[in-house]
Amino acid sequence: MSVFKDEQNQEWHLKATVTAFERIRDEADIDMLSLIDDRAVLERITNHPPTFVAVLHAWLMPQLNQRGVTHEAFAELLYGPTMQYAMEAAMKEVPQFFPLHRQPIVTAMIGKYLAAERKAADNAIEKLNDPQTDAMVDQVIARANRQADQEMQRIIGETCTGSPESLESTPGL
Repeated sequence: MSVFKDEQNQEWHLKATVTAFERIRDEADIDMLSLIDDRAVLERITNHPPTFVAVLHAWLMPQLNQRGVTHEAFAELLYGPTMQYAMEAAMKEVPQFFPLHRQPIVTAMIGKYLAAERKAADNAIEKLNDPQTDAMVDQVIARANRQADQEMQRIIGETCTGSPESLESTPGL
């Protein structure tokens, strides 16, 4: 069993059971068993917070019902680092569902996927902080400004030197 604390320091206990995974499948439309064969499932869980909250809500439904916590109230309890703690607890617990000989495989697969995500995020931040990126952004903005200026000049020119046809079609002139 894995445990995480929410924004109000309440503990939530995740246990990978058949009934929990059935609830997740039925309520959140996520088949936890397919995540070892279908990377898209892990991507949906880890990259889309509303999906992850739906998974947690289904997983923890008995505890939520016992405490009288609605889906919306629970979602509000997962803010900032608490979302990360919940994700870590969930990713630690998922392999426990599988047979002992498969648990190391599932654990390694999840670990490699999360490591790749961290590396991709680090690379993105490095690119965003690169001075060349700033220069490219400045070029794009300058080009967009030039195009906007040219379009405004075209519109102003057409308005000021409007042809008789365009003046005739203008009501009130």
